[in-house]
Amino acid sequence: YNESYLVTDLDQDGAKEIVVCHQDSTGEGVNLAELYDYNGGVMTMASSTRLSSGIYGIYSMVDGKLSNGAPAVFASSLFSGGVLTDVMTIKNGKLHNVTLNAEAGYSQATTRVDTGVALSDINKDGVLEIPITRMLPSLKEEEEAGESVVYWCQVDQGGTLAVSCVTYHCQSDGWYLVLPDNWPENITVARDDTLSHRGERSVV
Repeated sequence: YNESYLVTDLDQDGAKEIVVCHQDSTGEGVNLAELYDYNGGVMTMASSTRLSSGIYGIYSMVDGKLSNGAPAVFASSLFSGGVLTDVMTIKNGKLHNVTLNAEAGYSQATTRVDTGVALSDINKDGVLEIPITRMLPSLKEEEEAGESVVYWCQVDQGGTLAVSCVTYHCQSDGWYLVLPDNWPENITVARDDTLSHRGERSVV
């Protein structure tokens, strides 16, 4: 296998299973996630599910919970123009990719620009959120937008995303601000680095 694996108790039976992600390198097959579980004292493949097409390099696999508390595996991959996350859980006793859009062939709802912000339980409620970045309008019309806010989204068993909170992240300085509910659609952000040579930077 040329990608990643994760050991976790996905079916909540008290024993850990192995989820292995396999990326097809020929371009002719499909990308798969496989669930290995004990059967008669032997670890065997119990079920599998498709991963997104078009991914190249799974860089993170973490366990977390869906919005209903069900355990899930979040596999984040490089994707054309950014990154995406396939979210897998047990459904009817089998591994299932809840975010996979069958028509598009990939997890369309979780596709986003890579800003370096990792998945996190940002509001500490026990549910893992996916950071979806949205660019903010520029202060000047002739300038390109350079700042963004992060919409932190929980995933339910149907693969639907719901926003739990919105933040402004300053990755270079290592801090973030949780935005009040009425701010995200009514703000712009400007960063001034002109005095960075003496250790001063400002964000307005």
